[in-house]
Amino acid sequence: MEKDSSVYDTSQELDEADSKEQSYQRYYFDPNSISQENQEDRYLEDNQYADDKEDGHYKEDGDQPKDQVTILYENLTSLPGSPYIYREEEFKRIIASIQSASSLLVVGDQGSGKTFLAEQVYKAFLIAGFSVAYVEPCTTKQLLLKICSSFNIPTQNLEGKKLTVEQLKQEIEIALKEGTRIMIFDDAQCIETKIRFWLKKIVHLCPTSPILLFATLPRRSDLFITVPRVYLEPLPDKIIREIMQSTAQDRSINLKNVDLASLQQRVAGNPMLAVRAVQEEYIGLDFEEGDHQKYGDGSFLIFVGVVTFIAVRFFAIGLDNRLLYALSGLLAVLFWGLYRSLRLLPGEGAKIQ
Repeated sequence: MEKDSSVYDTSQELDEADSKEQSYQRYYFDPNSISQENQEDRYLEDNQYADDKEDGHYKEDGDQPKDQVTILYENLTSLPGSPYIYREEEFKRIIASIQSASSLLVVGDQGSGKTFLAEQVYKAFLIAGFSVAYVEPCTTKQLLLKICSSFNIPTQNLEGKKLTVEQLKQEIEIALKEGTRIMIFDDAQCIETKIRFWLKKIVHLCPTSPILLFATLPRRSDLFITVPRVYLEPLPDKIIREIMQSTAQDRSINLKNVDLASLQQRVAGNPMLAVRAVQEEYIGLDFEEGDHQKYGDGSFLIFVGVVTFIAVRFFAIGLDNRLLYALSGLLAVLFWGLYRSLRLLPGEGAKIQ
């Protein structure tokens, strides 16, 4: 009986060691960004959470289990030096969509935080042990090589020759069909048309390998019209003010509430413009208000006014009222001159950003 008990204890210790090793590998990350000590701390926290779960009770969130999206978010934000994610709701929505193997397109203005979100989603999936590729704008060959490098796909044949573009595409398709792999593309509007059509085919051929796209003003065609989209709305005024205050503290600037309110009018909920406005204040630069593009074209109202005064002139002729005739003609000329002056101003694309 003593022999059997020792054998049982030894096998149980081996099982526990294997489970610890698997748990450790599950949260493996780039050693350059996360230290060995932090990885061991995360391992202890995860095992403590697992022990609580096995006991049938939970210590947090009202004794309720946490969903996978919340776990990924907490694992990311608990890392040392991890930045605060202002778009927490959008972040969790993206994570949930990718975990359900649903491709997604995230659309937002320049400076709305798309690149930051893409980087945080990439890190979150890496920490969770997913196979993920993060691709920034580049040429077609470089894009395919980055994907192959992220998924450990060979880029040479048995003879040592480099694979062509079409051969790289075939190898990537085979890898995506074999298992769950995630591809994240930042500034997807810059991807060449041929690659977009290829990615569109990937969406249908590889349903278990989702694609996450971040784009500014994407075309409503090919890949972009196929994938569901999420819009990044402007951040609330409270968050924009927090960003400005944080940037001002980093620059050792003392900004009053009046100054913050003045700068806040220029950004229209854009976090990048919020940081830039504080930096311009730090340098001492003066710019006209309104760096954002949330404007409406009101020149048509002037044109309507011109047509209205011309119509009034005809009524004045019918009523034989010379004063009304002269006044309507004078106002029509003034409005027409203002309309033409506004039309001669440079368009949005010709302005210096």
